[in-house]
Amino acid sequence: MEYYICPFRIASSEKWYAQPDGFQPQEVLATVTRDDFLRQNKKLLFTDKSGNHIYSHKYIYQPKDGIAVLKLANRYVDSDDEEFWKRRPWEDRFFTVIVIVSRKDGTCFYVEDNERAFDRVEDVVKILCRGLNHSLSSHQLFIGSDYNFIKQTDNFALMSACAIINQQLEDSLNLQFGTCDAMKHEYDENALLAAQLFTSALTDQRKASMVISLLYELTKGRKDRKALMCGLRAAMDAGVIVKPSYNDFITVFNCGHLVSKEQYSTYTNPNYHGYKKYELYKNAYIRFKQIKEAVI
Repeated sequence: MEYYICPFRIASSEKWYAQPDGFQPQEVLATVTRDDFLRQNKKLLFTDKSGNHIYSHKYIYQPKDGIAVLKLANRYVDSDDEEFWKRRPWEDRFFTVIVIVSRKDGTCFYVEDNERAFDRVEDVVKILCRGLNHSLSSHQLFIGSDYNFIKQTDNFALMSACAIINQQLEDSLNLQFGTCDAMKHEYDENALLAAQLFTSALTDQRKASMVISLLYELTKGRKDRKALMCGLRAAMDAGVIVKPSYNDFITVFNCGHLVSKEQYSTYTNPNYHGYKKYELYKNAYIRFKQIKEAVI
């Protein structure tokens, strides 16, 4: 089975890059894939260029040490359709296996060449970059690639299987000897509360989960009042969510000390135009619009 290696670089939209948490750009990307796994694949949205066609994805195991192994389908797949992902390499299957390496000593994609799923490996890499860059943009980062593909003929399926088996053995040993790392589930309770409070804003629950995940990503941890309210306002203006009550919002994001009820009303008022030239708002609005217009 053939696969391709595609090196890429992580660049910054700022001349001098400084990540507030002290992370290197490669660590930021590794965190994005790890968070996506923990949020049940609802953080990253892979689409075509128009944003109308969604490509579902599923991780083979939890991203670790800057390595993420996932399957990318050539279509939207219902979350309860587990049989779709279980097809073996020798069967007709409509997904491709991808390894994302994001480490200080190197960054690259390993992409299985499965023509039953995608005609060209280049198309797969473009889909990956598009989806990852949506999340990286909030960190002033983006993936740059020259699409320099290096063709390999090793048994890619065997390599992936070995990586998975080794990971499973390691997790089993951790459980056997009392190490609880493999048992931890780092879901944020407030994120789950947000889903309960706000998902009624959309009739399509599949899109609702995407909206909530993006809203939480854009809002969580913001210390600046205007930036804190930016995600909600963009979602409202894009028509993907109704305005939640003030009490619900501050409960979910624990921001009552930052935003008063009067300020909340001001920032969510359609007549407030302070966001129109705000870069964070413009990017968020585009992403919410893409979710709204996506065909599932």
